[in-house]
Amino acid sequence: METAKKTRKTPSLAIDSEIGQRAHMLIWSERRKQGDVAAQIGMSSGSLGLKLKGQRGWAIAELVSLAEALNTTVAYLVGETDQNGPNLPPSD
Repeated sequence: METAKKTRKTPSLAIDSEIGQRAHMLIWSERRKQGDVAAQIGMSSGSLGLKLKGQRGWAIAELVSLAEALNTTVAYLVGETDQNGPNLPPSD
């Protein structure tokens, strides 16, 4: 019996690709190493590489850690805004 390879549906794949592209550009523009960013957010370089390529999905906690490590916002990473800026402290 042959098993079919499962592929994810388009909306999730498109968002994962957007996150990966934006994060990759931030890593590149800051001249950081992928392995260093991966270590900072608590994952292997290989796992981060798959996520940056849009081949693996992102957990919310990973997005928060990634945004913090890249000094940006989750809104920027997911394409909700094109304004890339440092994380602002939560307002009271």
